[in-house]
Amino acid sequence: MKKYLIFCLFCCSFSVSAQLNPARINHFCCFDSIAPHSFSYPLGIIQSGDSMIIAYVEDDSVKIKVIDMFSGNDIANFNYGSDTISSPAYVNGSFRKTDSGYLGSCFSYRSNGSLPDGWWLIIYSFDNNFNLQNKNQVNVVDIGIPTNLVYSPFDSTYYFADFNQLDSLTLYNIDRNANLLRSFKYGLNNRQDIAGGLFFASDGALISVERLEQNPAPEYVVSLRKIDLVTGLELSNVNIDSSLGITHVFYQNNDTLAIAFNGHDNGGLVKFTKVSLINFSYNSYSTANIYQVGGLWNFEFESNSGNSYIEGGSQLIQIKPDNSVGFVKSVIYPSYMLYNKSPILFDINGNPIIFRSYINNTISNQDLLMQRFNNVTGETIDSMFYNDIRNTPDFAITQFIDYSGGLNLIFANDYDNAFILQEETQLNVIHISTLSDSQPELMSQTVTIFPNPTTGNLNLKCESVIIDELKIFDFTGKYLRTIKLNSSNSFSVSDLISGIYVIRAISKNGDQMNIKIIKVAP
Repeated sequence: MKKYLIFCLFCCSFSVSAQLNPARINHFCCFDSIAPHSFSYPLGIIQSGDSMIIAYVEDDSVKIKVIDMFSGNDIANFNYGSDTISSPAYVNGSFRKTDSGYLGSCFSYRSNGSLPDGWWLIIYSFDNNFNLQNKNQVNVVDIGIPTNLVYSPFDSTYYFADFNQLDSLTLYNIDRNANLLRSFKYGLNNRQDIAGGLFFASDGALISVERLEQNPAPEYVVSLRKIDLVTGLELSNVNIDSSLGITHVFYQNNDTLAIAFNGHDNGGLVKFTKVSLINFSYNSYSTANIYQVGGLWNFEFESNSGNSYIEGGSQLIQIKPDNSVGFVKSVIYPSYMLYNKSPILFDINGNPIIFRSYINNTISNQDLLMQRFNNVTGETIDSMFYNDIRNTPDFAITQFIDYSGGLNLIFANDYDNAFILQEETQLNVIHISTLSDSQPELMSQTVTIFPNPTTGNLNLKCESVIIDELKIFDFTGKYLRTIKLNSSNSFSVSDLISGIYVIRAISKNGDQMNIKIIKVAP
């Protein structure tokens, strides 16, 4: 139901444990004192240099906000539409950096105007100054929940898929200028959703990870579909029989896809298996002999230790490289697990960080908890609570560590109902500036990487310390790959698109140092 909103100021309070202190909060989006709203939805969050870029839709407006990471102040706001009483509703989409600007996609339902009634796929491209360069609109039968835009290093284009239970799975291929190059449709065959999204294998194939409903419902197995990027043809399809369960979470490590899940028939026993993205071979499941209440949300791999972490409704579980359980720690049970899927992050020492909403009083009030755990003992290192005294739902959306070492928590206040970002909604960013541990003084004085910025070729200079290997991460903290140095200490990142990355230098004795690099187009 659409409704008018009278803008109200409100007060918030903090409860902070250990050494953590919120440096600032930025409240923005999505109030309109004149016209009603139907949906407000974030498309993506990008860190670029010292700025945070947030793209979101608001009724018939696609908007971009640029925030200074150090002050928290707005640098610029861009609006690519205008709100009207009978505006189309824009929902669901993605936004990412390219080597020439930015690329976004979303869906829109129109019941008036120059385009026929129905659902439309809208694709945007922007230059580095956020000028709209191109906009394409494609009529679609209906929408589901699309995957994020993923970049293909094999053909330098972008892909995303939309799972539509009324029609089919549709794979879209677009270029950096928002031109729709191709689209392919595939049969559903009882599939319920794109549970894991899209992954690339080293042989150049695109893998769609879906869930197939079993009889009797509501149990599912994971189904993998391998697609040839040249022809769009489905090369093979396999159901992972050892993945029977209710909720499934995934991470990719090279050409291996790890799957964690819990079953319905055994009260939520946590299990996991691994499958090859090359030939789809997989092992029988292992069990952690742990019961998870509230389903599973995340499955993340920490590359330094080889440990992986499963986050669920009530617990954080550490899994060792030999598939044994390192520790199990209880966390506050949330009220709306569907919308609390912020990824697990890791600090420079590999300590996991979670971010979620919870209920903290007798009134149905969703507040926020950030918690960091010791990766050996599982004990809490530090935490921060955010208490919104307005007693309206708060939803944890995402978190990332910026290049100053600060933690940024992005969440939403829902002003109307229990569905995230529906109706009038406010987005918020909490910045914590004292999260990361200090780096070894010796390394910070003796290790440099140059030239920086770089078009691709880099050199490592180190004095009084021996660097064993380098690990590369993107702006979200996602691990990309490990580099073993040659005798000349030179290496290449020419395959990366333009943007900012973190290179983690690891010494022979285990000391680590993060170095920010800027990759530019040649």
